[in-house]
Formats: sequence, structure tokens, C-alpha cells
Amino acid sequence: VDDCRAVHDLNLLLVQLPSDQASDIAVQHKLRECLTQHRPDREELGVKVPVIAEVSDGTTVRYVRLGPQFFVRNVDAAIESLVQQDFSVRRSENMVIG
Repeated sequence: VDDCRAVHDLNLLLVQLPSDQASDIAVQHKLRECLTQHRPDREELGVKVPVIAEVSDGTTVRYVRLGPQFFVRNVDAAIESLVQQDFSVRRSENMVIG
């Protein structure tokens, strides 16, 4: 088991992206750079917050969980960095992804 948390304690970082931005390599690179600044060390214990891309095309929304290499250790610091890079983000608490 690499990660174990009670479902009622699950927090997620949601990055809202229009579909045209989600497919833009420059936006993907900027998002990756921002998230890797807040990545926990490989052996670091503690909270690791999953990141979800909320991709919308105007009529539908799809949720894409980014890989564990994009988990963040401090969701508030990650939100601040993402907002500074003009990303629309929100924190979702107690959300179940199935």
C-alpha cells in the first residue's frame, strides 16, 4: 500500500480547464511545473493531496485524476502558486472519486 487515508478525510485539488487549454502543451507544461514545486519527497510521510483536472467543453465536464507524481503536500501553497499562474482552482473536501 503506497497511500492510505480515511475517505471522510480525503481532500482534492481541482484545476479547472477549458478543453482547449487542457490540450495545449504550453498550458500542460506550466501546470506540471507549478505542481512539481509542491510535490512531496518520495519518502516523505504525511498528507499527499491528489490533483484532479476538471475539463469542460461548455456542455460537459470530465474529471481526470492526475498521476501520483502530481500529488501535492501543501494544498494551500499549491493553490496560491496555481492562481499566480492564472489557473482556476478550488479545493474539494470529502469528495469521493469512484
